[in-house]
Amino acid sequence: MAASAATATPSSPPLTRVHVCYPQANLNYDDLGLDELKGVLTNLMDRLDLAKTALAKKVEKPKLVAEKCTGTFPDLPWGGESAL
Repeated sequence: MAASAATATPSSPPLTRVHVCYPQANLNYDDLGLDELKGVLTNLMDRLDLAKTALAKKVEKPKLVAEKCTGTFPDLPWGGESAL
């Protein structure tokens, strides 16, 4: 895939091979240079962060519920039996 095939906005710098999102199934990492591998790794880490953020939004947070008190309690100071 040539860098010229990638689409860039007029104000953005020209895309290099490192900036192109590679299809992961067809990518041979052994054929990439050091800078290209760093670019791929940065891209993957960014995508992983986005996925983690999306997952955190969807995971239901456990509700805080007070533990039920059981047992015998002394009478209240103003009289009457304890409510529990």
